[in-house]
Amino acid sequence: MEIKPEIKFGVIAGIALISWTIAQYFLGIHTDKFELGYLTTIGNLILVFFAVLLALNEKRADVGERFSFRLGMRTGLLLMLICSFLATGFMFIYDYKINPLWVENMIDWQISTDKNYSLSRLANDPEASAIILSNTEMHLCIYFFTLVISGMIISMLISVFQLIRAK
Repeated sequence: MEIKPEIKFGVIAGIALISWTIAQYFLGIHTDKFELGYLTTIGNLILVFFAVLLALNEKRADVGERFSFRLGMRTGLLLMLICSFLATGFMFIYDYKINPLWVENMIDWQISTDKNYSLSRLANDPEASAIILSNTEMHLCIYFFTLVISGMIISMLISVFQLIRAK
């Protein structure tokens, strides 16, 4: 029995994101090199892009001419839901047990260096006081939905490109 591409690459992407988070921890990006925090987003997007690309290529090879925009989007959505649940489940453990103060420390660093990154911008709170009160829960929600939404945008672009290429 062959595993569907969306499941296979959803699990692979989830494991890749977990591994990337662990690497960031050991590289100090989440502990004392907060200025390298932009690498988190870049790394996440690269991993998601390749997972979606490989899954959609495999799906297209499986279904041939029946590949449609709708099938590409459905494949991407399922892949990203699987990936996001796995990665966010790990981030729950990471945020509460492995590196419990990293979100607070990142926010403190942003405030002390006048950096206005996503967490304080989303809260529309330059002092970031609201985000500090609910930092971990908000981080988990932002992480989950950012993965799903960015994966869906990538799925849309790749699906359109594959359909154009097929004509």
